[in-house]
Amino acid sequence: MVTTSVTTTATTTTTTIIILIQITYIQARTVITGPPEKYVRPGSILQLHCVIKKSTETPSYLFWYHNHRMINYDIEHGVNVSTDLITRESWLEVPHVSNRHSGNYTCEASNALPARVSVIVIKGDNPAAMQHSSTISSILYHKTVFFSTLLLLRTLS
Repeated sequence: MVTTSVTTTATTTTTTIIILIQITYIQARTVITGPPEKYVRPGSILQLHCVIKKSTETPSYLFWYHNHRMINYDIEHGVNVSTDLITRESWLEVPHVSNRHSGNYTCEASNALPARVSVIVIKGDNPAAMQHSSTISSILYHKTVFFSTLLLLRTLS
């Protein structure tokens, strides 16, 4: 949220007029629920859920991308997408994950900032390493957002 204040002063010989205008701009954004990194095993089910937040109108589209390639209708690669523009959400499902499903997934709406998640297909059994890496990535992500916000606030001050 960015707040801008504008003050205008007009002086005549008898009266001073001050006009204060405050403009608040709220940017709609998409959110993919869960951590910024998702670990899945080959053959398992991948499910991603995208929601548009702070949107004042229904989007004209909501698309999913895998490594910059639109995949809403990519049935041949085993991807199922279900979208409800009225409720402003979409679900992506891969019923049988394979190595080709690794990469970056983006949820992009016509009226909101996009959201991204990284999907890593792993082989073997090492859930402790998966949790450790996910936790570190989550901490680094939240610290980056926090410090970016601080920098933006200092710039606006």
